[in-house]
Amino acid sequence: MPVERTPDPTPEIFDVMCDPVRWRAYQLLRVHGPLRARQLAQSVGTSEATMMRNLQEMDRVGFITSVDDGSGKQLRFRPWRAIQGGMRLTGLETDFDQDTMARWMRVYVETQMVLLREWADQENGWSDEWREAVLNYDYWLRLTRDEVSALTDELVTVCQKYASMAHSREDIPDAEAIVVTTNVFPIKKPRDS
Repeated sequence: MPVERTPDPTPEIFDVMCDPVRWRAYQLLRVHGPLRARQLAQSVGTSEATMMRNLQEMDRVGFITSVDDGSGKQLRFRPWRAIQGGMRLTGLETDFDQDTMARWMRVYVETQMVLLREWADQENGWSDEWREAVLNYDYWLRLTRDEVSALTDELVTVCQKYASMAHSREDIPDAEAIVVTTNVFPIKKPRDS
């Protein structure tokens, strides 16, 4: 059976997902879902009613879905789960204007900063073994475009290998939700004026 994936971005999807509350809720569902609207609202600091509207919008564009457990519960009491895939920005047939891409990058960076701050605030609550296993680093490299492409392909392959294992590990007691963020991009050298 094929894995359900989020759709390729469209202008409408960018409009829906370029919202820090929605993107953070989507991240939480990817890692800890399924979750109910109330749980998500508490985690991101908004009302349950506002979160329900956000969940319905993300459902409409194919990023999440409600879990019907057969109990007949109203939609607001049902848990929600993320559709895997996230926002793919490379190899798209549609070119997006720079304002849209800049808006998306701001939302993405802001929500990544929230995750990093949460880790920093909670780091001492983890065992020594977990703190030693975690990796926070950056490399500043000088590469050609072809080398960057090869590096990106290798990183994606490694992440996909572990992602395929992650969904079958819910019952392993010492397995925790892990966030792996990769950013590979060029930086222009400052020019003399």
